[in-house]
Amino acid sequence: MNNNLLRVCARSGLAALCLALTACASLSPAPAPVATVPPPSAPETQYVMDDTPLRAMLAFYSSNARQPAEHERDYSASADPYLQMQQAIRFGQMRPPELQKALAVLERVQGSRHPTAVSLSSLARLLQDEYTERLRLDQQLRSANRRVDDLQEKIEALSAIEASLPTRSMPKALRGKQQ
Repeated sequence: MNNNLLRVCARSGLAALCLALTACASLSPAPAPVATVPPPSAPETQYVMDDTPLRAMLAFYSSNARQPAEHERDYSASADPYLQMQQAIRFGQMRPPELQKALAVLERVQGSRHPTAVSLSSLARLLQDEYTERLRLDQQLRSANRRVDDLQEKIEALSAIEASLPTRSMPKALRGKQQ
């Protein structure tokens, strides 16, 4: 009888333990407390850069890309940095490009304190870097072409020397071994 009582107690204890575990598992954890931090106060004076000239210049650049530049009025002497940038872009897109002129105009735009020039200065710097790189690559190409021409002349001279050499007949001892 004691064995039966122990079995019943063990089963009921096991059942109670299972019930307690499932009850604990079904409870959702309490939400963690959320600390509210007030947003940092905005500075009283904010500088908002007007990027309208920059956007307009990018639109001009993309609309005039790879189109033959017309020989228009030279705006590089103008005091308006917007017109100067347009002229620099035209110089860079001419066939062949006039990169030295474009760089000179871009340098004036970067040196200007005009508000439009300030907003265009990052684009001016980017174009200046691009045009400088194009000049460097163009110089390397010309140098490589000169080397190719020099080597081609040497090959032609060696070919002419080879053609002018008399053909030698094989000695009799070598002719017999080849047959």
